[in-house]
Amino acid sequence: MIFERYARHFERCPIWAWPWLWLQLFRIVAFTRLTGRKVLFGVYPNGWVKIRFVADPPPPPGEYRYTPPPVPRWQSWAAQSDLPEPVLPAPAAPAQAEAHGPASRQAHVSPALASPSLKPP
Repeated sequence: MIFERYARHFERCPIWAWPWLWLQLFRIVAFTRLTGRKVLFGVYPNGWVKIRFVADPPPPPGEYRYTPPPVPRWQSWAAQSDLPEPVLPAPAAPAQAEAHGPASRQAHVSPALASPSLKPP
């Protein structure tokens, strides 16, 4: 019954507001039973009910549900990056002393992007 379940709300408001509070709680309970959605609400001291949040409807049976992978991403080498291989940065080359002269000022082209028709001048 509504009175036992929501006794704390009836204690909060005066007796003259109980019929109005009962009607609003009855409508919330009916809505919850009809749709299967949960409702978060608050009761003002004058008997008014304010609905703060209505939950999403329950998923229909047989609908796809996400299941997380058995191994977390940070522990699996297979799922380390979302980027394809050519986009990933190349491993750092060993440090070499910079040569002085025109050869050191040429543009550095990645081997993956270089083609016979696109050679630096």
